[in-house]
Amino acid sequence: MAVFYQEKPRQSAVKPFIIKADTLDLHGRGVGKAQGRTWFIPNLMPGEEAKVRPLNTKDHSGTAEVLKFITVSQQRREPDCPLLKQCGGCTLQHLPPALALDRKVAAIARLFNKNCGLKLTAPDFIDSGAELHYRRACRLAVRINHGRTELGLRGRYSHDIVPLNSCAVLTARLNALLPQLAALINTLQLKKTLGHVELIDSDGAAGVLLRLTAALQAADKAALHSFGAQTGTVISVVEPGKHPITGAEMLTEIVVTDNSAQLYLDHAGCRLNFLPSAFVQVNKEINARLVERVLQALPHIQGRKVLDLFCGLGNFSFALAAAGAEVVGVDIVKSMISNASANAAANGIKASFVQADLAQSFEQQSWAKQSYAAAVLDPGRQGAQRAALFLGALKPGIIVMISCNPLAAARDSAALLHAGYQLTTWGVCDMFPRTAHIELMLVFALQE
Repeated sequence: MAVFYQEKPRQSAVKPFIIKADTLDLHGRGVGKAQGRTWFIPNLMPGEEAKVRPLNTKDHSGTAEVLKFITVSQQRREPDCPLLKQCGGCTLQHLPPALALDRKVAAIARLFNKNCGLKLTAPDFIDSGAELHYRRACRLAVRINHGRTELGLRGRYSHDIVPLNSCAVLTARLNALLPQLAALINTLQLKKTLGHVELIDSDGAAGVLLRLTAALQAADKAALHSFGAQTGTVISVVEPGKHPITGAEMLTEIVVTDNSAQLYLDHAGCRLNFLPSAFVQVNKEINARLVERVLQALPHIQGRKVLDLFCGLGNFSFALAAAGAEVVGVDIVKSMISNASANAAANGIKASFVQADLAQSFEQQSWAKQSYAAAVLDPGRQGAQRAALFLGALKPGIIVMISCNPLAAARDSAALLHAGYQLTTWGVCDMFPRTAHIELMLVFALQE
């Protein structure tokens, strides 16, 4: 039997319509109901009514963009950044900080109730700070525009790059460095192979990391060395190469400036040296409060073993060790584990650091077979699915979970609840003001 092609009936396009937002979702978008769907609309505040244009639709939901405001909230803030409509950074700049925080907390409570059946009470703490000039670390994208290299951030709802000469949330030192660095890059051959740029403002020098797709040329290396000396900046490049023995492809970080300038953090009474490629919490003020919260959650750790998973440079490890704990820190990044170990030795801190991929098989490693009084975990946005299951079986008395992704945190919390833990404390730290992101802290105690 022959089967002939039949064109599928086309869905009728949804025309612009008027909608009123009732609340905000986890991403800070206005949420309202119309035409039998739940709509998610960026830049629409609760109580505001607007004419919107649909962008995408599913069976029972859709996204839309504001065409025209009909009713505007008296709480709406006028933007103070000329790039607000293009840049994908400060998506909640139109919300007063207190309202933005309140709606983030409410969205987290709805999410946890839905995803893991945990009815969160009011948070035990909400920590916030300055909303401008707080960001001490930043990744910048690169584009070539008429032969000239521009540094900037990704555009809102697109992959376009919005060039920046300064940014209101970056520290003053990074803002001063940015145009000088862009001018230098445009004189170098490496601009043709530049993937992206990372900036860091440490308690010592400022740092620059250039990720390249080809080896650094000698002339460019000399120019970068000179720029670093003139500006007091530590500059490194990550370039592709081959392993000297196996010949396998690998990436190598090379510091091209001398040791007169150094990157370091004054942290927990220690000086922590690091490379420009290292991860550092972007908000120094709020991170200090977060470390204090972790110590408050673990008041009786002197002389006891504490496991710090996804430890990085030792953000929590060094504070816990300074409080008298016997700390084992674990992370996947070899360079940060090396830095952490060297810093522990240099500062006389009793802590050990181990490299392991916590998303793969690690349970048979020696550190994973030991007993711990408490555990701290601070994963990236992917969460700690395997590590949470591991801790549920290991059963330390207290588990402190830090998360920048409430969706992943709800999933991982469900595993701990199933393993016999109970949530005792939770709160949020506004690590990323003007954005929909939030740092979440949850404390779980093992039930007898």
